[in-house]
Amino acid sequence: MSNHESHHQDTPSSNRRPLLYGEDGKPLPLSAKTKKLLKKEQTKSRGPQGGFRAHKKVIGLSLSAMTIIGALVVFVPRPTVIPTDPVDPTNSMSASFTIANAGLIPLNHVTAWIALGTVTANKSTGGFVVLKGAPKWQTKITVPDWKDHSLHMDERFTISPEDLLGQLTSVKGWYDAEIAVDVEYQPWFLPIKREKLFGLRTHRQTDGKLYWYSFPVR
Repeated sequence: MSNHESHHQDTPSSNRRPLLYGEDGKPLPLSAKTKKLLKKEQTKSRGPQGGFRAHKKVIGLSLSAMTIIGALVVFVPRPTVIPTDPVDPTNSMSASFTIANAGLIPLNHVTAWIALGTVTANKSTGGFVVLKGAPKWQTKITVPDWKDHSLHMDERFTISPEDLLGQLTSVKGWYDAEIAVDVEYQPWFLPIKREKLFGLRTHRQTDGKLYWYSFPVR
């Protein structure tokens, strides 16, 4: 058996290269078709690398999309309402609510409304009075000082429910309440009015004092 034949027997078929050998044991020149087949096999062998490059491309596109979305979020109008504790611990309506622009976009024609859920008060006679709004916060009231403000970034104005309810009734000493501050506004780049509701309800702590807590309005 020749060395050439022994080489072919000892080498597994999966490791052989498709080369043609002459009588002298030297490889013959490859044809164009054979070279093409070899190149195709080499391309397949680099498949994992090609997949890695495709994976990197997907990651790059995802990061670009996230960057664009992040940039757009910065320009979303962002009115906020910040409650404070009541000045009079026995009167929940002595608290104040600050309406602020927390975004970059200026807000025009900003108006704050009190949307009634339920407000309970104790009259001096010992009886109770309850102000109750229509379903879905449809009963809204405001005063002239709360209307038509223009707010640039971080600008704000403050309202107090006592200013409003004091004009409606002679009641002193409001207790449990569930209301919403309805903020109407117009972004400077949109000729349409938008609004956002901020739910607020009182909570009596162990010290007997009332505090305001936020909740989502659906």
